Amino acid sequence: MAREDFKHKLTAIICFIIIAHLLSCARPPRTNRFGFAQHNYVYKVPEKTDDGWETSSLSTENVNSKKINELILDILNGKFKNIYSILIVKNGKVILEEYFYGYNRDSIFDLQSAVKSVVSILVGIAIDHKMISSLDQKVYDFYPEFKKTNWIEQKNEITIKHALTMTAGLEWDSYTSDLSRNDGTKLWQSDNRLRYVMEKKLVEPPGSKFNYSSGLSVLLGGIIKETTGNYCYQFAEKNLFQPLGISNYQWDLGQWRIDVGGTVGKLFLNPRDMAKIGYLMLKEGNWQGKQIVSKQWVIESTKPHITSDLFGAGYGYQWWYGNEVIRGQSINTFYAAGKGGQHIFIVPKLDLVTAFTSKVNDNPLGMYRLQAIMTNSIIPAMLSQSQPQKIAKIDLLTPKKYEGKFRITGYDEILTIIRKENTLFCKLFGDKFELIHSANHQFYGESKNIGEVKIDFLTDNQNDIESLEVKIGFIRLPFTKMN
Repeated sequence: MAREDFKHKLTAIICFIIIAHLLSCARPPRTNRFGFAQHNYVYKVPEKTDDGWETSSLSTENVNSKKINELILDILNGKFKNIYSILIVKNGKVILEEYFYGYNRDSIFDLQSAVKSVVSILVGIAIDHKMISSLDQKVYDFYPEFKKTNWIEQKNEITIKHALTMTAGLEWDSYTSDLSRNDGTKLWQSDNRLRYVMEKKLVEPPGSKFNYSSGLSVLLGGIIKETTGNYCYQFAEKNLFQPLGISNYQWDLGQWRIDVGGTVGKLFLNPRDMAKIGYLMLKEGNWQGKQIVSKQWVIESTKPHITSDLFGAGYGYQWWYGNEVIRGQSINTFYAAGKGGQHIFIVPKLDLVTAFTSKVNDNPLGMYRLQAIMTNSIIPAMLSQSQPQKIAKIDLLTPKKYEGKFRITGYDEILTIIRKENTLFCKLFGDKFELIHSANHQFYGESKNIGEVKIDFLTDNQNDIESLEVKIGFIRLPFTKMN
């Protein structure tokens, strides 16, 4: 009987091990040597290779290792999902290099729309070489073969600068969930993408309003070809990648070799080389003593020329720009951003570059999550400690005024503020979290999907809530109250 008990216990143990292993095979961020999900973390100084990077440690560069360790543990334990890699460069040295879900240093990742920022550099190099004479050149001048399109027949005053800043004034909708009306989707399905863009109607004066369009980046890629005689990948190989020592890459331009950005012109890089792009811009176009693109171009292309109404972030020449006060310091950043969370953040004040790669598809919160990681974890790790945030108390009669539903301007997302007794909760992006009052009509909360979220309520002349602004990292999402 004792022997039978032993068999039953042994069988139960084996079943438990098998089930645990099967559960761990649900592709955890990282596994240990036994194949089980890894939930602990020990920091290691990045390895020095022959790729041109020097390496250093968190402590040597005066970085708060506790904040960084907490971040990596949050990724390992599933708080921040779908992140494939994080690489941090501080003071010109790689100080953190972490990969997840089986990826490693040699893995190359699809940058998605972060490639737009690379194309911006190529435009700058072409200007430096006098191949493009001026940003004020009309785009239609480069495409005489499309003379029967709306752009050319109407002589639209759209310049290269308008294309760079996404201010062409075209009728274009990239954000609708209705794919039959989404111009981004229809662009890539078109038999002739250039013609598709040039047939769009002009609805705003060029230069007056930001409207994100991958079609404009397609045109920029074509202009590089028309002016330099080289496709983007050829021009980049000689004038950008070789000088930076980038050789492990793939640039899939698809059927139309002038396409860039979006889902057709795909540039694949590894994180160390993504960081080289960022560090080149941090050092105003200089890499290891060689000026690859002019300082003037870097300054002009990374400052905000226009503001996105949807994201509340500045936009330069295919580079995003943001500002946030963190631990009492005003921090500016410019960054390349691709679908799902393919980002290169540059923070000049801190001599900091951070490169992220993430799951591209079915990862709509990837962009927001990385923004929050930058402002809540990585940048604070570079700054001195400060006093904890004070919590303000709400008048017992006040919380009710904040309740309601809010719709994001120009998008389908709805935010809901609900009250339970004297506590407010926010429902956003499939998550519900408590709101803590910080000052006046300002609140903050911790979303399990994103991280820290700040909300500012805006009032009308009668002091009634009419709208709110959600702050995540460096972006601002405007919501209007629904009746």
